[in-house]
This record gives sequence, C-alpha cells and structure tokens, in this order.
Amino acid sequence: MQVSMTTKPQPQVDVMEQELIRRVREGDKEAFYGLVRPYERALLFAARSVLNNDADAEDAAQEAVLKAFTHIEKFRGESKFSTWLVQIAINEARMKLRKEHRELYESLDVPIVDEQGDYWPKDFADWREIPIEALQRKELREALGKALASLEPKYRQVLALRDIQHFSVAEAAEALGLSTEAVRTRLHRARLRMRDALAPGFRSAWIHGREKVRPSEAVRSGADMTVIEISCVEVWREISNFLEGSVDPELRARMEAHFAVCSNCKAVLDGTKNVVKLIGDEQAFDVPAGFSEHLFRKLR
Repeated sequence: MQVSMTTKPQPQVDVMEQELIRRVREGDKEAFYGLVRPYERALLFAARSVLNNDADAEDAAQEAVLKAFTHIEKFRGESKFSTWLVQIAINEARMKLRKEHRELYESLDVPIVDEQGDYWPKDFADWREIPIEALQRKELREALGKALASLEPKYRQVLALRDIQHFSVAEAAEALGLSTEAVRTRLHRARLRMRDALAPGFRSAWIHGREKVRPSEAVRSGADMTVIEISCVEVWREISNFLEGSVDPELRARMEAHFAVCSNCKAVLDGTKNVVKLIGDEQAFDVPAGFSEHLFRKLR
C-alpha cells in the first residue's frame, strides 16, 4: 500500500535575502548587517512584547542578533528568515525574563490552557474614527503605548507580531510556539482589551453619541440581544475573526445584519477596527533613539 506523505509548505524565497545569507555563511559580516536591517523594528517589538521594558528589550535584541550571526548555519529556510530571527529574539527575551524576573515568567513547559469564558466589553462608547494623521500627536502615541503595556504578556506578544509587525497568523504561531488557534484566540482578546483601554480616549475626546451603557445593563434590558438569530455575546466572540475575514459567509452575513441594528456591537466593532488600524502604522510606537546603532554592538 502506498503511503501519502504531506510536506510542510515552503516559504516564498527572497532571492536577494538568500544571496545575503550565502555571503554571511562565508563570513561576510557586512552582508549580515544588510540582512537584519529590515527587521530591526520587529526585533525590538518582539523583545519588548515579552519584557515590557525598552532597556531590557534592547539587550535581548542584541543577544538575538549575535546568536543569529553565530548560528546562521542552522537556518534551513523552512520558515522566513524574519520569522526565524524574531523567534530567536522572543526566546532571548523569555530567558532574560526567567533569569531576572522569575515570578513574571510564563513557562513554555506548561501546557497551553484554553482561554475560557466570553469577552464582555467594559462599555459601549461610540468613537469618532481617529485618523492616522493623529499619530503625529505625542499624546495619542503615549495612550497607545500605555494601553499596550497594560496587556498581559501572552496577549501583548501576539498583538505585537500580528498587528504591529504584520506577521501572518501562521508566522506569529511559529515564532511564539503556539497553535494558530491559540494565536487567533489571544489576538481576539488582545484587540478587544486594547479597545477597552482606549475607549475613554484622552480627555474623553474620542467618545461621541449617546451615553455609555454598561454591558450588564444592556443584557438585562434585553435590547438587541438576539437580533438576526445571533446574540451580542456571540458577535463579540467573533469580532476579531470578522475583521480578519476568517468567518464563513453565512456567519458574516448574520453579523453584518446584527451590526446594522445593534448600536452597541457596532460601537465595539468600530473601536476595535480603529485600534487595529492605528497600532499597525509605523508612527504608532516610538523606537528608542540610537537603537539601530546599538543593535549590532556585540558583533563589533
């Protein structure tokens, strides 16, 4: 009997990147600088998502660069170079956290426990859309940074890779050592918690429309809770997947019909969508001054 073998899909090869890798393996250090430069920001934010501290994140990123250079022969091209590099940075950051802040470390040896319970918004504040141009305001960038820092590490790490660095779900899963389902679940919660953290806005300037309604009050009132055969709780459960475009057509149609008549859920959707757009812009989070120059310090 013939046994069918399934092979892991190979990532798309960047010809210039492959040439740089070849030169690095031959001892060309300048080629390594060129290879890593496009991913400097990804290295920093990956390490920062674990350590939540710029100084420690810079140290972990420097260690990751040194390790990537000395172990370049171990890169087999089974994933993108960027994924391999970021995975090293995350592991370095986790080791640093384990060593220096053991009480905060989430062990990789502990089996992943399913995220239980449904998400409930803190409020249904309605937002004006915040344009990308607003990121030029230091006050908004600080609000985004504070909201990101407030997330639990497991949510912050997923958000940093998927929404800030624009890794695919599969790439984020590989870098973090998670299943794609775990990434989707944590991403969902991370996005909605960011929305909750930012909903009041700075100086309450982002809210407009009717007064805020507490979720418990909306549930007790029974208003709009079972519209189009789907409840608000079911909608909240799928909002991130809705934004990702990963819900099936039937569910998407039911959710769109629900949003058309439920102002509460539409407010949650709009706020979450705006947060994803803002944090995905390069202006949203500052890179420490001199980071690029310091990154390769341990190679010199």
